[in-house]
Amino acid sequence: MDSQPCHSARVRYSTQMMEHLFPPNRHWPVILLLLLLFFTVIQFNSLDVFARDYDEGVYLAEAHLLYAGHDLYTEIKSPLLPPFLWGLATLFALAGGPSVVAARLGIIAMGALGLVAMAWCGQRLAPPGHGAATGMAAALLLLLLPRWLFYGQIAMADIPSLSLSLVAVAVALVGWQEERARRFFFLGGLVAGLAFGVKQLAAYTAPLLALIVLLSYRPQRPFTPTRFFLDGLATLGGFLLSILLPVAFVDIQGAYQQAFLFHLGVANTWVDPLNALRLIGVFHWEHLGWTLLALLGLFVLAQRRAWRTIGLLLGWEALVIVLLSQNAPLWGHLMLPLVSPVILAGALALVEGTTLLLNRQPRALPIALAAALFVLLWPLSLRADQATLSPPAQGSVLQNEIIPWLRATVPPTDRLLTDDQIIAVRVGRLVPHDMTDTSFTKIHSGFLSAQELITATERDRPAAIIFWSNRFNSLPEWRQWVEQHYRVGRQLSSEQVIFLRPDLAPPSDPLP
Repeated sequence: MDSQPCHSARVRYSTQMMEHLFPPNRHWPVILLLLLLFFTVIQFNSLDVFARDYDEGVYLAEAHLLYAGHDLYTEIKSPLLPPFLWGLATLFALAGGPSVVAARLGIIAMGALGLVAMAWCGQRLAPPGHGAATGMAAALLLLLLPRWLFYGQIAMADIPSLSLSLVAVAVALVGWQEERARRFFFLGGLVAGLAFGVKQLAAYTAPLLALIVLLSYRPQRPFTPTRFFLDGLATLGGFLLSILLPVAFVDIQGAYQQAFLFHLGVANTWVDPLNALRLIGVFHWEHLGWTLLALLGLFVLAQRRAWRTIGLLLGWEALVIVLLSQNAPLWGHLMLPLVSPVILAGALALVEGTTLLLNRQPRALPIALAAALFVLLWPLSLRADQATLSPPAQGSVLQNEIIPWLRATVPPTDRLLTDDQIIAVRVGRLVPHDMTDTSFTKIHSGFLSAQELITATERDRPAAIIFWSNRFNSLPEWRQWVEQHYRVGRQLSSEQVIFLRPDLAPPSDPLP
């Protein structure tokens, strides 16, 4: 008969211990600040690595054109909506010109925002008394994710979009405890729309916020059809406002064709839902430590009968999986949205395990074992990301010889046409405004042909045409045309060749 009071006393004791260890108003900001400092120091270590990902060069080249005064969509062809490119162009303006370092500093700042937002989400989903600890655990689990660290130092849209999505969720979750929740749903919709504007992959945030609204009703704020309609309308209104307001300042038809129809065309060429599900499974296997903690977190929530939180986390993961299954090619950076609900569930498991250990409960053993397995399996995820985490050699011929030679050879007002846009950005030259993306995906999807390359070359007469990363290999007629109208300036191999416009001064002898 005394077992239930004894159990309640133990729970109260463990909760008091957690509150003592992590008082919300004292230790939490300090610990979070230390995590942010650690994140920043790690990211600064690789701030000026020459190149990290092909897409980074594409976005920087587009932002360079925008900074130089070209119009988005009418001149600059881009698959992105305006906010991200506007942000990069603003960083260029603050830096006094196109700067890879300035752009990456902006991404690091957005990555730090993502850590704060993850901690905020964890705090909102935690049981009473465990908010600060759960928030810290969530931020720590995100900080330990190698792929987050890697893409958190690259000038690509993934980290800013995911960070804003987390902020949107955190803001909307405030409505779970507030009587006047509608304003938070509206604000969450605003931020979610901005996340979508940064990268369209964040489209899952719209139905996710609808799920949060649906799960927000409780006895103090019961469900009624009218209330649900108004809450949903406020959320959708904020979402659409953030999307449509920036688009109103650009060519709407061009934005629709390039930012929406392009993605649909690529998806029609590459999409393979079964293969996408396989890749998602591989991703979770490679990050098995996080996956195990998440499964235990769901078990803990079920024991607490926290069905609302379970529904949110499972729905969140399901929405991301559905979206990714219709996205192709499914590159590694596109997998990042999968980690958010996994990390939040894992953080809940870690804090519950700590609580049980403080209370000397045998139920802490499975969670302690999972935490130990997480530590042991962490190198598995590190190894899975080894290729991306290994920076290119700083002493490369491209960085130490080719880039300086191009700066000296190509007049500042002339352009470069290249299959790797980071080269043009590093040289400080513009690319033809409709040739910022010369990727395999664009070529093999039928959105870039040899004739389009020839037309752009005849129009802009770029000073140099650079064959470097084999992306032009599938367009032999383009190579033949270049060989007929340009001359070799530098050649490292049959595939790595720099062609110069004939009127330029003769270059030095080709590199051996």
